[in-house]
Amino acid sequence: MISWPAANGIKGSSARPSAIVAPSGTNRSMACAIDMTFRPTLSEGNPGDRLRVGTRMRRFGLMAVGVAVVLGACTPGSPATGHQPTPSSAVANGTASPGASPSVVPAVAASPLSIPSPTLPFVRCDTSVLEMAVIEEGAAAGNVSATIEVRNKSNRDCDLYGYAGLQLLDAAGHALPTHVVWTTNSFFLNTPATESMVGLPAGTPPITPDHPIAGHAYIPLSWDDVQMPCSEAAQLQVTPPDASTSLVIVAAPPTGQPAAMDVCSGGTIDVNPTRAASY
Repeated sequence: MISWPAANGIKGSSARPSAIVAPSGTNRSMACAIDMTFRPTLSEGNPGDRLRVGTRMRRFGLMAVGVAVVLGACTPGSPATGHQPTPSSAVANGTASPGASPSVVPAVAASPLSIPSPTLPFVRCDTSVLEMAVIEEGAAAGNVSATIEVRNKSNRDCDLYGYAGLQLLDAAGHALPTHVVWTTNSFFLNTPATESMVGLPAGTPPITPDHPIAGHAYIPLSWDDVQMPCSEAAQLQVTPPDASTSLVIVAAPPTGQPAAMDVCSGGTIDVNPTRAASY
């Protein structure tokens, strides 16, 4: 509530300031409504009365200025007269002034993830365009290895990736107990094998047991020939990686020795990932 100076000292004047004080809980804008009227009426009097009136008038003028400031502060929606930092200046300074309203910053669109395209398109080799043969066998400390060579016999390039499927067969083509283990390890490897795409171009030379050929694929196999029971396989039914049909090939290498694969441990045979020619 605003306290006003008494007007009794002004002779022949009527000063009737009044303030509307809102009850507790009333809207602030209502509480700031002030009705003040000051209508001095001066009668003829002595100079001292006029001096006192002038003094009181100046005091009331100062009070009116103060009231105007208060009313301006109470006006709803009135902008603050003090300097407010702009969003750009607040960001540039790295700090925001206490009590400053949060600024709306335009969102920055996130860049899409960059996903590189394959350097080479993958065209799976269909079983019908492939030819296979066992090209070599080796043995050491009760372990045996063999390699199947794969050639693309078509006039179109294609690719292989991953592990081949395998079924042991007898000479009549009957299935023998077979347990295939796809693995990157082998008794005959110094370091684990890796999976990689193997390209088989068209027009490569025929399969030969003498040396690896660029453009051919190779499927490494290994097993033990000690732990019973064993499966004596005369033929192999080979399914290329990611294919649903198979080729049946002779289990013996081109030399004919041995004539069959004696796969023990219940027909357990390790198959490594298909690889390119190694020299």
